[in-house]
Amino acid sequence: MKLSQFTTTISVFYTLLFFAPLSAQEQTLSLKDAMKLAVERNPTFRNALVDEQISTEKANEAGTRYYPRLTGTLDGRYNTQLPTSIIPGRVFNERLGDTLLKTQFGTNWNMTAALDLTQPILDLSISAEVAAAKASQNLASANTEKAKNDLKLTIARAYYTVLLNQEKLRQAEANLVRIENFYNDVQAKFQNANALKTDRSKAYLNFSNAALTLKKVQDAVRISLANLASQLNWEGSPENLRLTDRLDALFSADTTFVNRSLNGALESRADAKAELAQREVNVQNLARLRNQNLPTVSGYGYLGTQGLTNDLSKLVFYPLSYLGVRVSVPLADWFTRTPALQQQAYQLDKSENNLRNLRQTTTYELLNTQSTLKNAYSSIRIQKENVAIAEEVVATATSRFKQGQAAQQEVLEAESTLRDTQLNYLQALYDALVAKLDWEKANGML
Repeated sequence: MKLSQFTTTISVFYTLLFFAPLSAQEQTLSLKDAMKLAVERNPTFRNALVDEQISTEKANEAGTRYYPRLTGTLDGRYNTQLPTSIIPGRVFNERLGDTLLKTQFGTNWNMTAALDLTQPILDLSISAEVAAAKASQNLASANTEKAKNDLKLTIARAYYTVLLNQEKLRQAEANLVRIENFYNDVQAKFQNANALKTDRSKAYLNFSNAALTLKKVQDAVRISLANLASQLNWEGSPENLRLTDRLDALFSADTTFVNRSLNGALESRADAKAELAQREVNVQNLARLRNQNLPTVSGYGYLGTQGLTNDLSKLVFYPLSYLGVRVSVPLADWFTRTPALQQQAYQLDKSENNLRNLRQTTTYELLNTQSTLKNAYSSIRIQKENVAIAEEVVATATSRFKQGQAAQQEVLEAESTLRDTQLNYLQALYDALVAKLDWEKANGML
């Protein structure tokens, strides 16, 4: 295949890959759209929402523990053998004294219909359980917020990676065309006996390497698109995703990057909110275990009727009802609850340690991410200037080569420098965007 045909084939592939007409299955995505789509589709985040809903229902369930419990019962029984009872003989005749007599009495049929009511009056363990369930609900909400922030970070990094590779692809395409033109110039000089065969071979090797670079970048684009599609739970082909943003258009004009105070950052950070919620869960669980050792008071009532007969056609019902108050005092539960209480106390200690560690980590992250971000923005400015200089050097070297005023090696070195500076500039753009994400996360601004 001739070089011109090879270049044309790559150009057609590039056009089909990125500029083909949109089909019904294709999706154009800005960064904002991608984050919205991920929130709607990402299975891991959807599970976080389900966990939050489950915790809400558990809190509702705990709140019903103080509601009265009413049970209705219907019971029908046929006694195939009447029960035997032992009765002192004096019941029938004093002369029988302590003689025990066996007797069977009762009816063949026994029917019961009743309502049984129980109402907690004082049970501090229920109050503690309600508080613990509410704390768990708050923890689930905090975990959902944290999961959403983590998802936004993941989507942004994946989106930026696709943009980076697409920019690299555009540059690789342009570089290949320019290098092919240079090779054609060397080839013409060789045919006119104005260049050595080794010069032509070096020019061809330069072109071949540029073509290989283009192929690698094409693969990188496909892989990064596949990663983004996976995070979005996109069911179509990843190559049908069309990103509308560009790396250099995603930067804010504001470059001051003023940090929040440490307390302000901790109040806003999703991970800090989740850790605080976890500590509250441990506090309430400890209170719940302690309150289970306290006495409880409950009221109960029974309203029923009982039918006793040997002949169902002559069944007669007799009413039965009572009210009562029950006081329950745990007498030996502390032996089994002490280890559970100690375990929960240790969990609370862990939460306190995690919060102290998070405070120290946040202090460092605020300083580090701010410094990294400022350096990244400075690097962008420098690398952009380097690209402009390298482009000018290539243009000058190429022009001088055509006029016979420069050696081929000068052009090859200028081309190599340009490719390096282009890649450095793109990497600086990507690094700055990622650094801004890290800085926003440290400050609780996501």
